[in-house]
Amino acid sequence: TFLAPRPILIPEHPAAATVVFVGLAALLVALIAHIVWTLRMARQAEWRRDDDGGVAAAMRRGDPTPFRARAVEHAAAGRFDEAVRDLYAALLLTLDRRGALRYAPHKALLDYRIETSRDAAVTGTLDLFAGTYHPGSFGRRPPDRAHFDELLAALDRAGETPR
Repeated sequence: TFLAPRPILIPEHPAAATVVFVGLAALLVALIAHIVWTLRMARQAEWRRDDDGGVAAAMRRGDPTPFRARAVEHAAAGRFDEAVRDLYAALLLTLDRRGALRYAPHKALLDYRIETSRDAAVTGTLDLFAGTYHPGSFGRRPPDRAHFDELLAALDRAGETPR
């Protein structure tokens, strides 16, 4: 004869078996809901067509001009965090055009500092931006009009200086 394993939970603890069954069913429903929500959000992000003022195309071209212009607009509206973020993008694209570094979206500040370690002026400019922009930096100064103007001048100097 075939000896099937004796179910322990169901005959001896029917209430516990019901609780376990309901808990697993709820977990399954939550998992399916999470998967559906994740897929919806991924599709929405993929197909979303925001008018970003050509910034995405400028990023692909390596053109810092729209980032600088958008930074000036943010600063005029008093949004200095956004302004400095756009100035940082403009700086990286400017330095990429100069050949001082190679921009890549996956790189972090440390990667750029290592890449530019032989050029003291570029490293100093990166440090200036890091002290104001980089959210995780030690000694971060909250951006204001004076910091923005200082960073804008540093960006303009970086664009004028030949390598």
